[in-house]
Amino acid sequence: MPRLTQHPIQHLLPALLLLAAANAGAAALNPTLNLCPGMTGTETGTRILDSVLRPSGASLQLLLHEGRIADCETITLQYPPRWARLLDHAGAQRYTAGMMLQTGRGESRSSAPQDVIELDTAAAGAGPAGPALMMPGSELLPRLQAGTFGAEGRASLRRDGDRLVLECGAGERPAGALLRGGRLSLPAAARLALRVDAEATAAFRIAAADAAHDSRGDALTLGSLDGNRHAVQLELPQSLDNRNWRSWVLECPRNEARLTLHGLRLAAAAGSGTRSRALWVWQPQYWRQQDVQLFELLAAQNANTVYISVPLQGEPPEVEQPAALQRFIGEASRRGLQVWAVAGDPRAVLPGERQKYAALAEALASYNRKAPPASRLAGLQLDIEPYLNPGYAHDPEGWLAAYVETLALIRPRAAMPIDVAVPFWWGGQRLRGSLFLDALKPLVEMVTVMNYRTDAQQLMTFAEPFLSWGTANGKQIRIGLESGPIPDESLHVYRRAGSGDLWLMNIGRQHAVLLMLDAARANPAGISYSHSHTINRGGDQVTFQRNPEALRKLLPQLEDLWRAWPSFAGVALHGLDQ
Repeated sequence: MPRLTQHPIQHLLPALLLLAAANAGAAALNPTLNLCPGMTGTETGTRILDSVLRPSGASLQLLLHEGRIADCETITLQYPPRWARLLDHAGAQRYTAGMMLQTGRGESRSSAPQDVIELDTAAAGAGPAGPALMMPGSELLPRLQAGTFGAEGRASLRRDGDRLVLECGAGERPAGALLRGGRLSLPAAARLALRVDAEATAAFRIAAADAAHDSRGDALTLGSLDGNRHAVQLELPQSLDNRNWRSWVLECPRNEARLTLHGLRLAAAAGSGTRSRALWVWQPQYWRQQDVQLFELLAAQNANTVYISVPLQGEPPEVEQPAALQRFIGEASRRGLQVWAVAGDPRAVLPGERQKYAALAEALASYNRKAPPASRLAGLQLDIEPYLNPGYAHDPEGWLAAYVETLALIRPRAAMPIDVAVPFWWGGQRLRGSLFLDALKPLVEMVTVMNYRTDAQQLMTFAEPFLSWGTANGKQIRIGLESGPIPDESLHVYRRAGSGDLWLMNIGRQHAVLLMLDAARANPAGISYSHSHTINRGGDQVTFQRNPEALRKLLPQLEDLWRAWPSFAGVALHGLDQ
């Protein structure tokens, strides 16, 4: 499982060459940027500033040279850049107002960035939060807007600290309270229950209304409350349209009565998703030579699944040391464990690389055919991450289409269940106008989400689109959490200005280039950006490595909440083998 940085990596490129003015020599007198297809940059006096890859396998290079290079698009500069980043025109539009340059914590803001990130107003200290989901486990009462209904005016509401008190006079016509969520909604496809902590002097009807019922002035009954203070859990009917939920309804009885509401929470309904844990173990020596320690690690984490690397040898490839693999899987089966192979590389989507992974799948299928049933691999997880290729942001749809084509080539050769490891930001990813996950539906049995955050609300929010999609489409969803080392980072915020040391300029008809200069200047042919401020972010926002106790406490809570989706297949923990 690869490392994920704090943000979706849209422009991660090979190391950028820093150009010191002292070493620029003659190039400093007339530096020229050359955008060249498939060049090697070996001409005398040429420096490679940047390189991008296309889904076809072709490449583009941004070169600094003393003058023009034949068959290349060029810009002549007055000042040599410290570094340069190649963008496509559409990508450059995202940075019109500003951007964030990601570097390691403590590195100079003029250092070549690990990533260029679209200006995030929330991260930069401004802007409202987006629509929120009512997630299982969170207290809802303070977030709801309470009001009364009824033609007779016999219902009244008041807040009493954290409690909500509904007073009802006697009457024949419906009356009570509506608890509306405003911009809140329920997570789609989840099997939910409403946990109500209240005390009542008579029987109160509890109901829920979606948009359709709300427009008709009715609601779906969940149950009733009466008697002394107690908590009840009322399952939400599957006929309720979660995404278009509008209100909770507290309906008065006909006689005089009072209801005191102490708390309102969502919970997973009984009989929903499973609780299961998995670990990634990347080094083959663990299952080959340290299997006792590996089984102890799995037992300590209550894990029943392990993803392992399986080395191959020969041409055509076959499993290396198949007898050792059979022994390990056989012992794992005896202990009630499943063993999956894991393999992948960002370049696997390239036309020249796909066949290697098809051959890998055939080798694992051959191993399974020869092995006893108890010693067979349970499946193959493909950890292919095309967004790590330089140039992904220039043609995301092209790379995603190549990803789908690669899976389509591998699947029939594997002859076993396929799982794909994907980043959390793919939950809403589109391909050719449709949800990208829908393109995966015929190709996989499971999706494992690299949900690498430590904030409980973020973990729930990022997991929800996958869990809802999996429930609707009959696919299993496993949620991955990070526990390995992640370095701290700095986000250097730049905003558009009359002059600055960061420039954006067009180069050719389809591309733009981002340049860092040694001093602030006005850009005569594009946009200048000036440094606004720097945001330092700890790796502990991504990984639990520095706070394993937080993971220990949070994990069972998350598992209980994610069980609201029947698609939930458990949690996968990354980094515990390091």
